[in-house]
Amino acid sequence: MDSRRAIRTVLNEARGLTFQVMKAPWGGLTLRAYLAGEEVGHVTTETLDDTKSHLGNLFVKPAHRGRGYGTLLAQKAAQSLKEWGVKTVEADVTSQKSYRALVSAFGTPSATAFESIDEIPATSYHEVDGEGKPGDGWAVSWNLQ
Repeated sequence: MDSRRAIRTVLNEARGLTFQVMKAPWGGLTLRAYLAGEEVGHVTTETLDDTKSHLGNLFVKPAHRGRGYGTLLAQKAAQSLKEWGVKTVEADVTSQKSYRALVSAFGTPSATAFESIDEIPATSYHEVDGEGKPGDGWAVSWNLQ
């Protein structure tokens, strides 16, 4: 076990989280995090092909935000995807905060749809375009090692 994995294990135990990983009917995965038996968040992915997945929905309940659970969910998803042979993960980010959480989980992106993080709004949870519709976000891609 490498030192980074050992640190993640300690952090998970220290925070008391347990995880449930399931293959989703659409071919991706659904991963749920629980604290003392209560679901605190989840992440879903969609399989694009044998080696590529899209991170579709990463959600932490409002009462549990700001504790690093989103990053831990993304890290656990990355670990599970690697075990299933996925080599590339794509995601759409809607804020600098969500981007930073994903970078903490997946590392430096291999490709982005922006030249500078400054192009992404700083802390908005859901971005809204001029017509009041949710924004699409900025595409980001990671190669899993």
